[in-house]
Amino acid sequence: MKKYFGKVGLYIFLIFLSAVLYGIHYYIFHDLHHIGIYTMGDIAFLPLEILFVTLIFHKILNDQEKKNRWKKLNMVIGIFFSEVGNQLLAFFVLQDTRLHQWQHKLMIGMDWEKKDFQKALQEIEEQKIDLQLVRLEELKQLLILSRPFLLKMLENPALLERELFSNLMMAVFHLGEELSLRDDIEHLSEADQKHLGIDISRVYRLLLQDWIVYAQHLKNEYPFLYSFTVRTNPFDPNAQVEVK
Repeated sequence: MKKYFGKVGLYIFLIFLSAVLYGIHYYIFHDLHHIGIYTMGDIAFLPLEILFVTLIFHKILNDQEKKNRWKKLNMVIGIFFSEVGNQLLAFFVLQDTRLHQWQHKLMIGMDWEKKDFQKALQEIEEQKIDLQLVRLEELKQLLILSRPFLLKMLENPALLERELFSNLMMAVFHLGEELSLRDDIEHLSEADQKHLGIDISRVYRLLLQDWIVYAQHLKNEYPFLYSFTVRTNPFDPNAQVEVK
């Protein structure tokens, strides 16, 4: 309420100040005609001022702010992959029995362009992913150990601005809860295994998509980090971190 009345007071003060200045102008020059001409000119220019200053300039500032937020968000995503995502990705890759059929399409290279990343995303979307036969106890422990880090990441409200990554985080948390609440995870019913397989496949697919999107960001903004990603690509059996 105080903030509202503070703004109203400011508006009243500015109107009063304008009236005083016009009054001083008339007192000195006694020329209402001159005041009227410039007043109407200022009013006529007001729509253009709103267009150029309020709309265009404001849009430029918003675009720059959005770009800065996007960079910070990708830094957070990079930390996620360094601490958790790459471990999960490497784990799932070892369990993917169909990977040999399409892994060559995910071998990102230094010469990749936007169309190559889009094609890889399309390939992931069209691929049938089924990871029911993963080592559940190992996956369970990995997610339990990662939980404090993931919870800390969720404190960052910027994550909500990227739907794909927020969906991945929710899928990872859900899978972690599903696994942690099962005492005898090595002896599950066939129906329960199928249910967990759906959750695991969802995490794997979202992880693949986010990995491709993040790799494209690195290609555009941080070539030296992209080079490291290429040299540690889990889909390339010949990838070596050492520079040859």
